[in-house]
Amino acid sequence: MVQVLNLSLIFFCVILQINAQKVNVCKKFINYYLKSPQVCYYNPDQNTEVPDIVTRLGYPIESYNVTTEDNYILTVFRLPQPGAKPIFLQHGIALSAICFVDTLESSLAFVLYDAGYDVWIGNFRGNRYSNKHVTLDPNTEEYWNFSFHEMGKFDLKAQLGLVYNETGKKIYYVGYSMGTTASYIYNILHPEDASEKLDIIVSLAPIVYMKNIPSSVAQIAPLWPLIEPLVTKLTHGVILQRSNVSINLIKTLCLGNLFEMFACQALIQSLFGYDNDQLNPETLPVTMVQNMEAISTKTISHYVQFILYGKFSYFKFNEETNKQIYGNAIPPLYNISSLNVPIYLMYGSNDFFSTIKNVDKFFNELPEDTKQNGKYLVQLKKFNHADFITAKDIKSLVYDPLIKFLNNSILQS
Repeated sequence: MVQVLNLSLIFFCVILQINAQKVNVCKKFINYYLKSPQVCYYNPDQNTEVPDIVTRLGYPIESYNVTTEDNYILTVFRLPQPGAKPIFLQHGIALSAICFVDTLESSLAFVLYDAGYDVWIGNFRGNRYSNKHVTLDPNTEEYWNFSFHEMGKFDLKAQLGLVYNETGKKIYYVGYSMGTTASYIYNILHPEDASEKLDIIVSLAPIVYMKNIPSSVAQIAPLWPLIEPLVTKLTHGVILQRSNVSINLIKTLCLGNLFEMFACQALIQSLFGYDNDQLNPETLPVTMVQNMEAISTKTISHYVQFILYGKFSYFKFNEETNKQIYGNAIPPLYNISSLNVPIYLMYGSNDFFSTIKNVDKFFNELPEDTKQNGKYLVQLKKFNHADFITAKDIKSLVYDPLIKFLNNSILQS
């Protein structure tokens, strides 16, 4: 009898191990202990790309290539609804277009498509979908010599020009995190182009001012200027590039078991804000793997300057280079007063990067005719920076109010 029980136990454990290898997501965090097929399953979105995810969930998808004025080749995705109002989504730092489609039916691209919009999704230079250049080798420091300044000046101008030319309609722009910073730079540097092509700029977790942020990033920011030259030399100007090694490392260190999941989240939330309540057990293993892209060291340096100096300014080189480029030893500020496209800010109370105080400072400096729509504080005190694309209740907390605002804007236009 004892032998029978032992054999049964061994067989049961073998079955559990086989099931654990087949499944990668569970409907509740407690289910990750055993990964039973009754409550867990295999989600292919963890190991695939934007077109595959979109078509798997039953939506149409198109891909376009566009070349910027400085010869970077970018990919733009579209969930087409010809004749409908075009809406353009732009991701944040260390992300790509996939962040708008990798949380199942609650993904922003699908929510907007279901609401009747012609959805376009951009990709900034350097990520997996926009890693080509007409002449430069992506494995060189010269290729990675850019920050969100160039993304706003060149990438958005090219991508929005594509959408405008294809649809013949003015666009609703929705940017997240760095996608907001770049949108303001685009509008400031190209005011006529922006006013011609955009109806409104919606900013999810807007980043302009970063003084006194509570993120752990602020603690190490003073060290970055000291180590940046060495990091740039060793990495040819880029960190966190996607590879099979980096992907498998995340799966091994952060997704092996429930303890590892929450340990990694504790580290991540020290950057963005603490909110375990909004972690989604069914999509976390997907977003942990997919929402990881290369970052140029110059982009990090530019944001570090925002943190250290508390100003919304052009990139700060050494004094001699500043004089050559700007005609002054001190880099100029981006002229917020020249913004001419209406702006709508959506922000969270517990966002360690886009704090209430810094958002209010930016909002108060906006020209009066651009801030008439006001701003929206997400109705959840723990809502953090990452929640804008991964939160369990993101649809009801952010996307439904966003669609209500956009629909009202259409009625008033």
